Amino acid sequence: SCRARFLSGVSHWFRGYARRPAIRGETTGRPGSRRCSAPDPTSIFNLFGLLPYDVPGFLLIGIWPIIMGVTMFIQMKLNPTPPDPTQAMIFNWMPVIFTFLLATFPAGLVIYWAWNNFLSILQQWVIMHRQGVKVELWDNIKSMFVKPDKDKKKESESPAE
Repeated sequence: SCRARFLSGVSHWFRGYARRPAIRGETTGRPGSRRCSAPDPTSIFNLFGLLPYDVPGFLLIGIWPIIMGVTMFIQMKLNPTPPDPTQAMIFNWMPVIFTFLLATFPAGLVIYWAWNNFLSILQQWVIMHRQGVKVELWDNIKSMFVKPDKDKKKESESPAE
């Protein structure tokens, strides 16, 4: 009875006090650990820390926001293009806007979103393959760079006689 109470007390102490820095996202002082509650300190404009100068705050776009933007772009391109051109344009620009917006968010949150996007891409890919649906990722990306031919569009709209 005393041993169980002691072990219970030790476990409560461990959960409450010893892990408090980890719960709050603070660094533990070990080599390689850093604060995940701070924005990503790397930046594409100083080659992710390789060049020795500080980047202005509005240009501080780290590697994790870029990875998150790329995974968001791929996730959007897995879906068919919306028929409304305005909605399609918003969907094309949303990953770019979120990359800049989330550059100031805590790195842990951006890592979570990037990982969640990657798992969602993988899940959608597997489900589509199992259902026998063609994954149109590359076709959707290619269609961004190819302008639709207006003559072909007019021919397809005119009724066949």
